[in-house]
Amino acid sequence: THAFNGLTPDTEYDVYVQSDCGDSVSANVMLSFKTYCSADSQFPITENFDSYGTGVDLFPDCWHRVTTSATTSPYISTNLYYTSPASLYLYSDIQGYTFATTNEIVNTVPVNTLKATFKLRKGTNEHSLQIGVFDDPTDKTTFVPIDTLSPIYINYWDEFTVPFDSYTGTGHYIGFM
Repeated sequence: THAFNGLTPDTEYDVYVQSDCGDSVSANVMLSFKTYCSADSQFPITENFDSYGTGVDLFPDCWHRVTTSATTSPYISTNLYYTSPASLYLYSDIQGYTFATTNEIVNTVPVNTLKATFKLRKGTNEHSLQIGVFDDPTDKTTFVPIDTLSPIYINYWDEFTVPFDSYTGTGHYIGFM
């Protein structure tokens, strides 16, 4: 085991490993990894999803995504956006779920002092979005819903503001499901 100190958050690294068995030395083996992101501590945070490129494999670097749908949602899409060139697209089939969570919020900032303001568009009458807080950004069972939202009109962008003042848990990830 080796600990690396002084690494930069949200950065990809390559490490080369070689074994020394006394009378022989192995070939180099390259291992790649990415360091975790630092928790967000500067507010307000603004994310318009315009700086990552677009496509089903693209997603904000420090966010998390989980889906049980057959699609690759959530992802950054150019087909439907409020401001060019992109937006975050979430979709799930009727039996499944999809969620996206923000980067971690530093634990010295109480989540119940925050609010989220965003534009939301639905594609059909059946669509709604839950916004809440996760303890673990990859585990649906840690989600505490704060509000369920659905724009009034199909294919129209509505602005919503959701205060988290009713939240009493210990989670530090804002989630959209």
